[in-house]
Amino acid sequence: MSDLKQIFKNVLIIDRDESMQNIVKRYLANLGILKPDCVDDGVMGLDKVRQKKYDLVIFDIKMKKPPGLELYDAIRKNESSSMTSLILIAGSITKSEIDICLKDPLAKLLAKPFTEDVFSQLIKKFAKDLPILQKQVESTKSSDLNPIPKHPDSPQEIIISSQESNQNPQKSSSDKSDHSLATPNSSMVAGDRKLDLDSNANHASIQSLANNKETKSSRPLDLDQHTVSQIVPRKILLSSQLFGMKVDTYRPETVLIVDSDLAMHGLLKSYLKGVSDSSPLCLTDGTEAKKNIAGSNFDLVIMDWKLKGTSGLGLYNRIRYNSPNSISPVMVLSGLIHKEDARILLENQATSFVEKPLNKTNFEQALKAVLTNAAEIKFAYKYLAEELDSKKLSAEGILSLADNVEKNQKDPSTLLNIMVKLLMARGSNKIAEVILQKILQKDKSNIAAMTELSKIYHRTGRGQKAADLLKSASHLSPGSIERLCLMGEIDLTLKNATSAKNFFKEALELDDGHPTANAGMTLATNFIEKGEEIKNSAAQEGDSSLAAQFASSLNTVAIAYIKDQNIIKAIEQYQAATCFVYDSETLSKLHFNLGLASLRNQDPQTALKWFQSSKNLGGVGYSKPNKYIDLILAKKQINLKSIGED
Repeated sequence: MSDLKQIFKNVLIIDRDESMQNIVKRYLANLGILKPDCVDDGVMGLDKVRQKKYDLVIFDIKMKKPPGLELYDAIRKNESSSMTSLILIAGSITKSEIDICLKDPLAKLLAKPFTEDVFSQLIKKFAKDLPILQKQVESTKSSDLNPIPKHPDSPQEIIISSQESNQNPQKSSSDKSDHSLATPNSSMVAGDRKLDLDSNANHASIQSLANNKETKSSRPLDLDQHTVSQIVPRKILLSSQLFGMKVDTYRPETVLIVDSDLAMHGLLKSYLKGVSDSSPLCLTDGTEAKKNIAGSNFDLVIMDWKLKGTSGLGLYNRIRYNSPNSISPVMVLSGLIHKEDARILLENQATSFVEKPLNKTNFEQALKAVLTNAAEIKFAYKYLAEELDSKKLSAEGILSLADNVEKNQKDPSTLLNIMVKLLMARGSNKIAEVILQKILQKDKSNIAAMTELSKIYHRTGRGQKAADLLKSASHLSPGSIERLCLMGEIDLTLKNATSAKNFFKEALELDDGHPTANAGMTLATNFIEKGEEIKNSAAQEGDSSLAAQFASSLNTVAIAYIKDQNIIKAIEQYQAATCFVYDSETLSKLHFNLGLASLRNQDPQTALKWFQSSKNLGGVGYSKPNKYIDLILAKKQINLKSIGED
């Protein structure tokens, strides 16, 4: 008690509601913090802050005069209160308010209604963590460098607390090699040259990019083509503007509700009346929800953060991983959420929070906002894809388009990140890299840009730079399965199989059925078991690129299992490898080898499917699958001894 009184000697409460002032005063008194100053007006509160140095200010973020966010800014701009601890009280919580608490270590968000226990825990934890939090603020002020917190082990403080609810590319050499996968063209492995973004030399760099053809990657975008290319017209709820054009938000037809509380299903369905004409799919188990997510395209997902069968974080990662739902609007219901979880959610667009216990007005506001945001993102993908494809823009034209987005759009970093994804899907990694560097110049902690840039580093042979950038992004926003899998993939490329296995294990702890994490765990385990074969393979590769060595290692392990007569393990290896291949030619060879392995396993029908897929991926220049397709269709005997993996 006495420690709290010493830490928070001077306390100010700013709230229009006298009863709320009295509640907070009583809770503070029970903690030994007596006689706080109280005002019921934001202007008066600001005057108090300017006249007296406070250790803690507790205020209603929904104040009208001045508005709560303006009051926050004014408090922070005041020199004597720049390091004051703040608790922002809100009945409904918006993205802007959460953003404040993510960027300001000395600001906490407390959702109404709250219990004395929740309030007391927040105050005690705030006091305990204060020295670390103050150092974070000081280091941010004193450094213009990397904004990664200097205390990655700093506590995972709660930022939202409400009354507890019951839920508790790439060309390869031809088909000559007997045992090697297609390897990337060396032109794709860029040097470490940086474009000069701050001088007129930029023009020359752009021209050099324009003259340098990049091999297109066939790796599919995170969205399926149907989602990118069209928005199906439905009854309009509201409209917004993007690129100077009208964007309409439509009624969601397919809705998924995931909540362990059956009573909540009924409440949510009543809230959705008049918004959606169809009956939502209601589930109580997170594991069941993951099964329904696979292959389905939901117009809206409403999910509790505390679930049976899986964590909310695990389900949310799976939703964003699943192509049809990667930009579907998601509403997260929670009475208790931690800072790291909030970062993951805010990292993705088309996501909104609704605190428990639910309030219909807040729910409807959050629903409209998230549907609008999702419609804008889909529209942006469609518009930018058409701009990039129909006009056949040069590198200079693409960067000019990026400049226009930056200057004229209300949320340029989100739209530029969409543009980057489209460029990467088309193999234009170098131009995408320029845009990402521009984003990070203005916002060093833009996690989405950091993640995409690390992918480019990795896919162009700069594995260590990619790993370093991903570690920085993960300090800011831990818990992303995508980043954990990418770090595991990089370690596999660098032959650090044990470290890779740890990353995939961490991802599986969040979602034990995650396809990429499971595939990565298989590869890492096999790499460790067949380490000697991989080592010998790497020695034979000589000066070839890391990407080429990795492709060879993937194949070497499978060949080793075939030599051991362990065909099932070979098939498992090849299937896992398909999750980490980015060009159609290498993928076609993997599918060809899967066809051969299926033949060895006495399964000609499965082999036929793999050979046909290999033929489609490899195109007219890749004829190896044709022989086996013809033999299987003719039901002729195949001499297994003559089979040689590609």
